[in-house]
Amino acid sequence: MPNMPGEMPQTPKAQKPLGPVIGIIVIILILIIGGLYLWGEKLTNYGQSDSSLYDQTPSDTQTQTPSDSASSIEADLNATNLNNLDQGLDDSNLQ
Repeated sequence: MPNMPGEMPQTPKAQKPLGPVIGIIVIILILIIGGLYLWGEKLTNYGQSDSSLYDQTPSDTQTQTPSDSASSIEADLNATNLNNLDQGLDDSNLQ
């Protein structure tokens, strides 16, 4: 379209390159994925290292009655074996 007298000539807008923007987005995505991976590994390793404290052998498992009456609670307390309560707390597990 021709310019009207007295108007400034229209100049085409300069297009900004998309390369740097795409590069920054890719770097941010890589950092996020790497952070999530490391966080997942930390959670997995944390669960494995501390699980030995909570492992129970079949002889250690105890069942409790679902009732909340005083006699049921007293029976559960009397049936609880507290002899090996400190098993697994030797100095080799403490770091």
